[in-house]
Amino acid sequence: MSKLLAAGAQAVPPGGICGVFSATNPRFFLSIWWRPENLPVKAALSKNVANAMKNLIQTNKMKLIKYSLMAGSLALILVGCASAPKYNEEVNQFPQLSPGNGRIYFYRDSGFYGAGKQPYIRLNDEIVGNSITGHFFYVDRPAGNYVVDCRTGLYAEHKLAVALNAGETQYVRSKAEFDLLGGQMTLMKEGKDTAMKTLSQCVYSPNPVSPSGL
Repeated sequence: MSKLLAAGAQAVPPGGICGVFSATNPRFFLSIWWRPENLPVKAALSKNVANAMKNLIQTNKMKLIKYSLMAGSLALILVGCASAPKYNEEVNQFPQLSPGNGRIYFYRDSGFYGAGKQPYIRLNDEIVGNSITGHFFYVDRPAGNYVVDCRTGLYAEHKLAVALNAGETQYVRSKAEFDLLGGQMTLMKEGKDTAMKTLSQCVYSPNPVSPSGL
């Protein structure tokens, strides 16, 4: 092998090592490659190529599993949305507000992007539910100032201030936004007319579940 390396060093053209493998030096390359004493070199190269291919297949396999799980989660969400009662079928069964309280609806549209993400939604650091594609929930709280936050991935928090008055209903929408770090959740307040365009198509999901896709 040392003889091979020495011969290669002496024969490297001015263009550098790439010149050895270029079309202008095929005889040199073939004469070096096919010599019997260079079989260990070929074996080592073949092993390296095999290891590289194995690593590539393993990486792609993990990605495939990840995307399959995300697709499965989305399918379950869509099936649940199709069969479960929506806002318009549930709203009349919700209790009336107690004196001094206000109500906040939290909801998320059925957009495909980020459907695998189901982070917690916190109100003044208390977990009150999840941001789930095509779902909504509500909480009743005494009048006062509140902070909503939704935390995902590399992002520490996404906060929104809500001033709640007695007898008032507020609407807070969460949305998955695309970016280079895998997506983040944004929060926004909406008026009733705008909110109903999304909320009326959402499924009631009152109980927090373990977050996923973070």
